[in-house]
Amino acid sequence: MNYHSHEVMPRVKELKQAGELEDALTLLGASMNYHENNREEPSSWPYSEAAIVLRKLKRYSEEVALLERAVLRKYAARLTDKNIAKRLAKAYVLAGIAEKRKTAEGELIYHVVDDVPIALRPAFIRHGLVVDVETTGLATEDQIIELAMVSFRFSAVSGHIVAVEDSYTGLREPSVPISSGAAQTHGIKESQLVGEKLDAETVNGMIERSDVMVAHNASFDRRFIATEFPGVAKKPRFCTMNGIPWRHKGYESKGLQSLLEDLHIEPGQAHRGLSDATAVVSLLRHQDPETAEPFSVQLFRGDPLQNTENTKRRAQRSKREDKIIEEVVVEINTDVLVDKLDELNDRLDAMGAPHDENADPRVGQKTSGTRCFTLLVVLLSLLTYLLILSN
Repeated sequence: MNYHSHEVMPRVKELKQAGELEDALTLLGASMNYHENNREEPSSWPYSEAAIVLRKLKRYSEEVALLERAVLRKYAARLTDKNIAKRLAKAYVLAGIAEKRKTAEGELIYHVVDDVPIALRPAFIRHGLVVDVETTGLATEDQIIELAMVSFRFSAVSGHIVAVEDSYTGLREPSVPISSGAAQTHGIKESQLVGEKLDAETVNGMIERSDVMVAHNASFDRRFIATEFPGVAKKPRFCTMNGIPWRHKGYESKGLQSLLEDLHIEPGQAHRGLSDATAVVSLLRHQDPETAEPFSVQLFRGDPLQNTENTKRRAQRSKREDKIIEEVVVEINTDVLVDKLDELNDRLDAMGAPHDENADPRVGQKTSGTRCFTLLVVLLSLLTYLLILSN
């Protein structure tokens, strides 16, 4: 039998209408087991639906256990669904293991045993890792010359960052020269790198302890880090540049330095690993004026990026193509290029893509057809520009 939610829903509805609640619970449990055993993340529906049935039966302890399972399921990288979080808090109270308390922040529900707000229970705390790299360039053979990492703890229920833990920054002597474009960006000189090596034990340890990874332009950072530290590929990754709809929120650019300036966040030394990684954490902790919640909430509420890369095409790319691409990047301000692509997406939206308030903010309001058309236009535009430069 197919246990995907959309297949199970009609049968569960029939069983509930017939009063066969135990059979409905059995079917919902099978659906959850199927997804979890196959390392798939099911929607919150089977958990919510089963919780509704258990509450109707006044089996509050079982409801608590089920909802905790929803929060803690191994392959769930996203933030806990709002409805699950609210229902869990209520279930704790009904089961007699939580109580309402008045605090300076208002009325909160505290877990009696842990003596902390529900969202801050130790069992619900996850570990995040912000990474940032500086490299010798953008070509296939280019390498990391600086790696920075900042680890933090956040609530899987609320999405708030609880604390910043450790940080690491290290330089590395490459076996290839630093390109002029890269040198102009980060200002690192080859003389600074002589004899330098990354602390592999520390880096691998921080990666291993993390539940999710975060970067501003995550695809770029992961591509270089995964070459040296394959464990990165196993971690769900979130992108602060593309995982939050900055332009829809009114920001002119989604480049890190521009966002820091707009939000009055201390940037540190731009385009240096630890400064940028620390700035990303500050960005996540900053309150969104639009929602009055930290930006981390919106980021972790979306889906993580797919851990796939077009490595085959990259491997086939010639050095001449790499050189042309790097020349383009050197000549064009990155933030400006990002803005132009965003403007193109907005114009395509206006051409008829339906508006969906519940759409994943990471992909904006575009249908799959519109997104494909956007990608095609962008690729053709860049190809034309590259051909002009190469002639």
